[in-house]
Amino acid sequence: MSRSRVFLGAVPFIVFGVLFYCIYFLSPGKSKTVLSLQAHEGKIELPDNADEYLFTLEGEFRFAPERFDAPLNDEAASFAVIPGSFSQTALKNEFGYGSYGLILSNLNLDMIYGLHIGRASSSCTVVINGQTLIHQGKPGTKNKEEIPGIKTSQAAFYAKPDGTAEIIINISN
Repeated sequence: MSRSRVFLGAVPFIVFGVLFYCIYFLSPGKSKTVLSLQAHEGKIELPDNADEYLFTLEGEFRFAPERFDAPLNDEAASFAVIPGSFSQTALKNEFGYGSYGLILSNLNLDMIYGLHIGRASSSCTVVINGQTLIHQGKPGTKNKEEIPGIKTSQAAFYAKPDGTAEIIINISN
């Protein structure tokens, strides 16, 4: 009787171990190579075999200082490097707010794409193809209005019919 109780007590741990193995070792992302894609003037074109890779997105993003949800065709916007800080942008200050924008092209219309925003000590919202999909805290135009984001976030999205995606990151710190 005591052996059966020990076995029954171990069943949840065995199931959890098998589940962990399946999720961690058999996940499709585990075997993919991570490539760094560099944005130039707010644009990145994915390679034709993009479904074989995971990507980090960095480089010159379109930047609109002291504006949220700035359109990506805004002629008044400048460019700023991500990763970076506001002091390296047109704000010339460590603190402030603004919008970073990026256009991804050469996306597969049949694929679901994902975006991961890591934990940072600032707040942001992420708008993809016109829909706000991520909230990390609450960006504000003044220090009193901002609620810091203290988590990581993920969002799934599809390409627009023309094979592009527009990403706007509204951020304040």
